[in-house]
Amino acid sequence: MNMETKLQKFLSEGTKNSEESLELMELLTGGKSTFGQMVNAHRKCDSMTQQALADKVGVAKSYISQIENGTAPKNADIAKKIAQAFGVSEHLFIELALQEEVNQNGN
Repeated sequence: MNMETKLQKFLSEGTKNSEESLELMELLTGGKSTFGQMVNAHRKCDSMTQQALADKVGVAKSYISQIENGTAPKNADIAKKIAQAFGVSEHLFIELALQEEVNQNGN
């Protein structure tokens, strides 16, 4: 399936498949997507405010903002809760969050 077909399918049907979402975002942006970008894209696709997501995850709205901007520390527990709030697979969210944390800490 080419990019245009994937985009049309995504726009018409949406997706709850995080890997498809990540692939589409990377095709559109021409590069790797971050954990924050994935959170932001899923939140907007679900027409959810930062406050609504924060309430579902049990954190402050400012923390969701920091996650989306790439400035908040990430961990597997938060990534799992965010994925659950969106009703998507936890695997990709956890993987992205932990990989970013490793990259930022230089480990």
